[in-house]
Amino acid sequence: MSMSKSKTTSTGRAGRGFLWLTAAKLHFMLAGWAIYAYLPHKLSQVQFGQLMIVISLVSIANNVMVQSAVQGTSRFTAAMPHALGAALRSGLGIFLLVGGAATALLILGADALAWLWSDTALAPLFRIAAPIALAYALYAVCVGSLNGRKRFAMQAGFDASYATLRLGAMILGAVVVGSSWGVLAGYSAGAAIICGVGLILVGRVALTDRRREPGLTRSMVLFVLPLALHQIFVNFLLRTDLFLIKALGGHVADAGASQATVTSVLSAHYAAAQQFAFLPYQALIALSMVVFPLVADAAAAQHKDRMRETATGALRFALLFGAGLAAVLAAQPAGIIDVVYPEAYRTGGFALRFLAWGILGLSLITLSCAMLNAAGKTHRVVLLTVVTWIGQAAAVVFAVRFASTPVEVLRWAAAASAAALLAGGVAAVGVVWLTFDARPSGWTVVRTILAAATATTVGAQLPDRSMALTVGNCFLILAVFVLVLVLTGEVGRKDLNAVKRQLLRR
Repeated sequence: MSMSKSKTTSTGRAGRGFLWLTAAKLHFMLAGWAIYAYLPHKLSQVQFGQLMIVISLVSIANNVMVQSAVQGTSRFTAAMPHALGAALRSGLGIFLLVGGAATALLILGADALAWLWSDTALAPLFRIAAPIALAYALYAVCVGSLNGRKRFAMQAGFDASYATLRLGAMILGAVVVGSSWGVLAGYSAGAAIICGVGLILVGRVALTDRRREPGLTRSMVLFVLPLALHQIFVNFLLRTDLFLIKALGGHVADAGASQATVTSVLSAHYAAAQQFAFLPYQALIALSMVVFPLVADAAAAQHKDRMRETATGALRFALLFGAGLAAVLAAQPAGIIDVVYPEAYRTGGFALRFLAWGILGLSLITLSCAMLNAAGKTHRVVLLTVVTWIGQAAAVVFAVRFASTPVEVLRWAAAASAAALLAGGVAAVGVVWLTFDARPSGWTVVRTILAAATATTVGAQLPDRSMALTVGNCFLILAVFVLVLVLTGEVGRKDLNAVKRQLLRR
């Protein structure tokens, strides 16, 4: 086979793999949305708030292990096709210990966590959810092995199957038991089943390929440690404000109402707002996955011009895309929440109005960190995320303490978190500028701010009396945002031609 034909085959496989994995990611997101859209209609506000605290904490462990295990196992599997079994065994050994430790901590520390949040009802929920951490750790190693072997279709099918299984198990738990512990029992059962399937599906490689690679486990640990550290603080940035509301918001409870009940309801409303605010972040994760190898290749070739062009284009797209979605969410926050959640959750709109802009900042942080990691600047990534998290935590603590009513807790906590995340986003873009000499132009920033402000102002004047009206308003707000960009010359024929080329590419 000629080199050009081999390259074409490899490119085609990568393209098909990207489509498979993107479809699986979309399915995973939609399944998650279906869960959190259904549960508030089945559970009380207190139960849903408690559930979201438990799931949010477990999700931090899950996300850290998934990212570390998938990337670590995939990297060494792809680099060592002659020792697939050794790579899988090392991954399973490492994450059996890590996942087992996380599960043990949740079981043994359940009472301490419940005390931290002043809610004894959380302790049994943490114990029910504890096995999820171990199941996710081993599941992620299996996914990483498939990814490293370029079995993208099987990987996508595996992920999609788990998303469907988790959806069904959690909803079944809610229907049969009718409480948050039933939901978590379903979640744990679904995670255990898919973990078992993964070990059966992939584990035979570890059994049949017995070749050893001295030092492999140590190399894998050294590779995943900085990844894990970065992921820990990124996930803290996603959840710290919710945790602090639950821990510190009880002082606004009226006479006769328990602090645990009030903070659980506040957590439920804030979590509802977060589900929408996370949309730009979740959508831009795909962009980070695409940009990472492009920057890595350019860095390996020491091609500074290509790195600068890639980083500049990615930041511009993230800014425009994220600001457009943020404008929609900030313009009609209560109406948007009302589309999915019961009417009592409309107060989450006070948080969503600010969170939408904060998650734009987080999206810029995540994209910038992906590019910096690709260029080998891991220490800058860790420093950036740690400093931003400290600022966010301090700001939210002050804001919650300052609030005197439940609505103020939601509003000021979201505003403080958003301010810290936006500052972190600006700092992240600054670090990328210093590293790659890449940044969006000043005029792009000005035009984006003008478009977002115009669209948000127009949207805020529109009524949100019904679901259909709110959905229609969202499209109108987005149209206003795009129109301002076109009229100011930020988006023009060059952008349209670029989109057309991508759509027509085969």
